[in-house]
Amino acid sequence: MSKKLSKDDVNHVAHLARLKFSESQQQSFVDQLNDILGYAELIESAQTDGVTAFYSPAKENMRFYDEKFQRREDTVVSSLSADEVLQNAPKSKQNQFSIEAVIEDE
Repeated sequence: MSKKLSKDDVNHVAHLARLKFSESQQQSFVDQLNDILGYAELIESAQTDGVTAFYSPAKENMRFYDEKFQRREDTVVSSLSADEVLQNAPKSKQNQFSIEAVIEDE
């Protein structure tokens, strides 16, 4: 793998997301994320020259189209009001969620 993530990388992302992890959780995330990135790199290195893609979201482009994969009709259904949605928000302002700034100068 080109570059492995470090505990500092995980801590930086956790800080941006306002998450806190124990020392063992930090190491676990480092290991898991490096495994995921290693697998992605392995997939990226697969030779696909001459391989014809067989899936496209457009029905007319699908070689193996199956009726069971058709999407449901887009129908209007009732949803929560803004007041109902915002009642669980820690802070709201002008009928919208209000959050603290996440971007910091380093």
